Amino acid sequence: MLATNSTLKELNISNNARYISKGGPSFAKAFAVGLSTNGALENLHIGKNGIPVDKMNEIIALVEAKPAMKVFCAVPFRDKTITAKPAMKVLCAIPFRDKTITELDVSSQNLGIEGALVIRRYLENNGALTSLNISRNMLRSPGCAALAATLNSSSIAELNIADNQLSLHQDDTDYSKKDFTGLSQLADAIKNNGATRRLGRAEGSRIWIYNRIQAH
Repeated sequence: MLATNSTLKELNISNNARYISKGGPSFAKAFAVGLSTNGALENLHIGKNGIPVDKMNEIIALVEAKPAMKVFCAVPFRDKTITAKPAMKVLCAIPFRDKTITELDVSSQNLGIEGALVIRRYLENNGALTSLNISRNMLRSPGCAALAATLNSSSIAELNIADNQLSLHQDDTDYSKKDFTGLSQLADAIKNNGATRRLGRAEGSRIWIYNRIQAH
């Protein structure tokens, strides 16, 4: 349907991991095929769906090549008037191609790991961003690792990563099992970055990061 639909401009299928994750790579592959031939879509939110990292990166590449796309997983692509949360004037909001934005608030947007990958790609292309609020998005450990991958070379001075279950793996429902891989990478990135001076309220995660930095 997505491949042949010429009128659909906004599509939000975020927060459907219970259903989409069952399809895993097969869903992502089918979605990518439909997206590649659709020329009308301007606003897509596909976060928090348990899509494998490699498949989500393929979808990100497809979106980047779409001239019509304005908004992707809470990031405004081309609208330079959107500098923070857009008060739902758009379905969801990340400023993907606007390299002038210095502050971005995408808190509570159901981004999940998929959204963290979009943010990572955005940070790779935007050296102006100094403040990022990505709290309450269920990033988990893989999403945390995605942010860490670009934080080394970013100019972010304020980062709010609160309430993201950063010590849990992507599909883990057992809260007694901890995965500190993402947090370890984030702590190392913050130390190497030198610019990040302020972490938003992140409960145990913030304490864990500070302790790791001090230990190195």
